Amino acid sequence: MMNKETIDIAIEMLVWCTKDPFSLQYFYTPKKSDSYEYRQESLNTCAHIIYYAVKSGLLQPVEGFEGYYDKNGVLIAPIFANIEEFVAEIRKFPVEKIIGDDVMDDMTDKGNMVWFGEQFEATDLLDKIVNNCGIEAYIDEFNMNDARWQQFYCEISSYLHLEDTSENRI
Repeated sequence: MMNKETIDIAIEMLVWCTKDPFSLQYFYTPKKSDSYEYRQESLNTCAHIIYYAVKSGLLQPVEGFEGYYDKNGVLIAPIFANIEEFVAEIRKFPVEKIIGDDVMDDMTDKGNMVWFGEQFEATDLLDKIVNNCGIEAYIDEFNMNDARWQQFYCEISSYLHLEDTSENRI
């Protein structure tokens, strides 16, 4: 089951990705009052959305995610080989230690890169959808009573495989 509140946050964050590269710390925002189960469900929902946003072409890796060449032309190995490894690292997070803006002291290097790293950016497809809906990042807050956000949600839900959660949304 997917967490509707996390979906709403991710939907808004996808719009933000049209202005700034993606960082998980903005997509996943648990509160101290959230139960362990709720946090785990939220994290899994986040991983699902990120995975399908990349696989469907809404987000793309930033330069260097899949490796880059140094000044001598030698390929520098990436921290993450692919989106599957990135999502696998998300699913390893000890959700009981991630609360609000608290940073985990014992986070692995890969965990730090997943949490803080700006690993993905919007594609032309995501930019086009956002523009067609007339939404502006950082100005228009997520509001499902707004026809523009309804349109955006409907247009990207199939990309994110959210069809089963959208029946009660609009």
